[in-house]
Amino acid sequence: MSVRKLLCVAAVWTATMYGQFDTQGAQVLSYLPQLADGGPTSQQWITNFTFVNPHTTSGTSGFVFLYEDDGSPLTLDLGSGPQSTFSFFIPPQGTVVFTSKGTSSAAAPTTGWALVLSTLPIQAVVQYRYSANGIPQQGVSALATEASIFFRSPASSQTGVALANVYGTSSISLQVSALNTNGINVANTSITLPPFGHKSFTVAQVFPGLAPDFRGTVTISPTLPGYYTIAWTLSTDLGVLASYPPSALNWPTSQYERIWKVWLKIMNVAASAFPLGTPPKLVVDYSTGQINSFANPALNEVHIFMNLAELISDSESELSFVVAHEIGHIIQARIGQLAFVPGNREYDADQYGMLLSLAAGYDPYGAAGALAKLSMASGDSSLLSQNFDNYVAIAGVDLHGSFNNRLALIFQVMQTICGSPQYQGFCALYKTAIHPHLPPISPLSRK
Repeated sequence: MSVRKLLCVAAVWTATMYGQFDTQGAQVLSYLPQLADGGPTSQQWITNFTFVNPHTTSGTSGFVFLYEDDGSPLTLDLGSGPQSTFSFFIPPQGTVVFTSKGTSSAAAPTTGWALVLSTLPIQAVVQYRYSANGIPQQGVSALATEASIFFRSPASSQTGVALANVYGTSSISLQVSALNTNGINVANTSITLPPFGHKSFTVAQVFPGLAPDFRGTVTISPTLPGYYTIAWTLSTDLGVLASYPPSALNWPTSQYERIWKVWLKIMNVAASAFPLGTPPKLVVDYSTGQINSFANPALNEVHIFMNLAELISDSESELSFVVAHEIGHIIQARIGQLAFVPGNREYDADQYGMLLSLAAGYDPYGAAGALAKLSMASGDSSLLSQNFDNYVAIAGVDLHGSFNNRLALIFQVMQTICGSPQYQGFCALYKTAIHPHLPPISPLSRK
C-alpha cells in the first residue's frame, strides 16, 4: 500500500468534501411540475426559473427541456427568442435566473412542465405569477419534484394538481383517489398521460360529485408496478395560492435518478484528481437476472445494474462506494498500475471506492453497508452473480470469502489517513459533524 499516494488523494477530498455536501432537494435530474405563460392582459402569466449551485469549488452546466400538455416541445421566450430547450452554466455557489415574457398565447395561458439535467446536483425552483393589466396579482413557487411510485397530499375540492409523465417513449396511466377526513376512499379516477405529457386540474374538476366543502387527501400512483411519475399540489383556498409540502414517498425512491446523481458527483471528484481522459460512460442495466455490476476499461464503460441499486436500497453513501469502486477500475487501467494495494485489483479498487465517495460528500462507512449486503447476496441464496465485478473472469477472487478482509483493509486505510498529522484536524471535524457520538477510537477521528 502506498501511504504517500493515500495522503495525496486525502488532500483532494480534504479540499472538496464540504463543498460536495448537497442542499436538501438538490438533484441532477430535476422535474419542475408546473409552469404557465401567456394569456389575456386581464390575467397574463409569466414563469421564472431559478437554479442554484451549492458546490463551493465546482461549476455546473445543464439543459432545460420544456414540454406542453401533449408531450410536445413547449416554446417560451426567455429573452432570447422562442425556444423549447436552453442551456445554462452556474459558477460555484452561483445562481442563474430565466424569466419568460408571457407571450406564448394571448387567448389563454399555456401550461406545461420542465425537465432539468445538470452535471452536479442543483436546487431548482419554478415560480409563476399572473398580472392584471400589468399589475402583479398573485404568484406561487414549486420546488423540483422527485419521481415516485406514490404521492399523498392534503386537499380540498379546490386543490390544484399537476401531473407529468417522465417517460419519453410510453404513455402512463395514473390512479387518482380522494379520501375524506376519516380516511375513507370516496372517489377514484384514472388519467392517462402521453409520453412526456402533462395535465393540471382541480380536485373538483376530476371529481365533480364531491361536495364543495370536501376536505381530506388525494393520492396519485401509476396503475402498473415499477413505473414512476411526478405530481405536485397547490392550495387555492379562498382564492389565495400556496404550495403544499412535497408529497412523494421518501422510500422507495426512483433508483435511476439516484444512480445518476451519485455517478456525476463521483465523476466530478475523479476527473479532478486522476488522468481519466475521455470520461467513462455509465450504463444503467435493467437486467432482472442475478445482481451484478462491473467496469469494462476496454470500452471505457461502467455498468451499474438496477438490481444492485435496489439491493442497496435507500443509502446513497453505500451506492457511492460501489460506483466509485468501479470507477477505480477505470483509473487502474488509465494509470497502468495498482496504486494502493499492489497485487490485488479488488482491494486496490476498494480504496478508490472509499476515498472518492468521501471526497464526493458521502459517508465512507457506507462501504461497510454495501459490502455487507453484497456478502449476504453472495451466500446460499445465490442472488449475486458469480461473475460480479468480473471477479472470476479477471481477478480469480473468492467472491464469498473476500468481504471481511476488504472491510478490515478499508478501515485500516481510514485510520492511516487520520493518523497523519496534517489530516487529524479534518478527521476530527468530519467526526464532529457526521458521527459525533461514535467512540473516539473510531476511524475518521483523532488517533
